Amino acid sequence: MNYKRACILLELDSSKISPNQIKKQYHYFALKYHPDKSTELDSAVRFLEIKEAYEYLMNDIGTFEENDSLDFDDCPDDTEKIRFYKECMSFVGTLYNNDYFQKQLFHPLMKKILSYSEQKSIAYIKTLTTKQLSVILQILQKYGDVFYLSSKFIQQIEKEIVSRETQDENISPEYCILLKPTLKEMKDGIVYRFEEEGHTYHVPLWHSILFYEPNTIIKCVPELSSDSNLSIDIYNNIHICRNYSASELLEMEDALHIVEENCFDFTVPVADLHMKKYQILTFAGQGIPIVNENVPLDVSKISNVYIHIMIR
Repeated sequence: MNYKRACILLELDSSKISPNQIKKQYHYFALKYHPDKSTELDSAVRFLEIKEAYEYLMNDIGTFEENDSLDFDDCPDDTEKIRFYKECMSFVGTLYNNDYFQKQLFHPLMKKILSYSEQKSIAYIKTLTTKQLSVILQILQKYGDVFYLSSKFIQQIEKEIVSRETQDENISPEYCILLKPTLKEMKDGIVYRFEEEGHTYHVPLWHSILFYEPNTIIKCVPELSSDSNLSIDIYNNIHICRNYSASELLEMEDALHIVEENCFDFTVPVADLHMKKYQILTFAGQGIPIVNENVPLDVSKISNVYIHIMIR
């Protein structure tokens, strides 16, 4: 790859170039030639060339200053950047069907990342709670190729989480108590009672963190098997991932039998699946109790279970 070739691939004027222009063209062509979306026969090759051109140019212009005044509100709806942003948000909508998460957390994050440099978005990331940050990280680790974020940026998020967890671990044991409930105990809405240093605690195990007087923190981290493909998001929704080959599905007679942690057991008729690379099956109200901050022992609302099916 060379400078001239990279500019031609991204359709940039080699005499006038900036990081924002590079990102704008890259995101546009990356979506246009994405192998999972494009119908053109050479899309995979074009996609790799676009990515290589982007990385080459971004490494080559380290002394350039970015345009900090760019804002999505100032962009017409038909610009490439806003179309890419909307495409990202549509994708997020398939992962977490929660307006608060999308509009209050992920939308501002993606807006900053796409309109500014990745480095500047770190300032916003530091304002999130560790739990919120963990969910953001889960998405970016699993679907980073969709958002085209650098591995360095994702590593910075990981470092921020590790730094916070290290600080938590340094809290004196008399102030921080760690419990490891099973997923079944969480699903059954078990309230764990125990005594510590003359104090009696009643802990709803489906909460991730609780604060008690005097100055006591209790953290609940579910104990999962080493081969578990299950995760819990900030709204206590359960996410289960499964990966199948097309031939495996065709050989199955009637249905998929999905079991996790001897707690969740689902039967999915093969006829209900679509022959596409990625799909989500939703089992509403079959997860674990949803946290009610105002009434901690409330178990009236149950979270959803999302089964992520990937077909290779």
